[in-house]
Amino acid sequence: MRENLLKALTDWKEDENKVAVRKISYSNFPDGQGEYIVRVSEELNVTLNGKNKDISVKKNFLTHAQSENGLNPNGAIFRAEQITQIVGRDFYDKYSDAINELFLGYEGEFQEI
Repeated sequence: MRENLLKALTDWKEDENKVAVRKISYSNFPDGQGEYIVRVSEELNVTLNGKNKDISVKKNFLTHAQSENGLNPNGAIFRAEQITQIVGRDFYDKYSDAINELFLGYEGEFQEI
């Protein structure tokens, strides 16, 4: 895998502002042309009020220019950035829903800021 794609994926995985565990794994694409199937995921177990909720989002994408095939290798970085944004957005939506669900029936007092 090209270094610039590895860096883009690693930067997303190790972002200091993340809330959850981010994972990246890959497999050689079966056609033998030097391309990869990349899996991007974000996962978290949330516990509130004695209730648990597992949140997980996974997406796969296929690289297309990791070998010397004449295609623009930056296309794979663009695709990786799109997929990580989708994973992040989907994770946030599921996280928000889980928090709201886990707080149903919460009897505590809220104070206005």
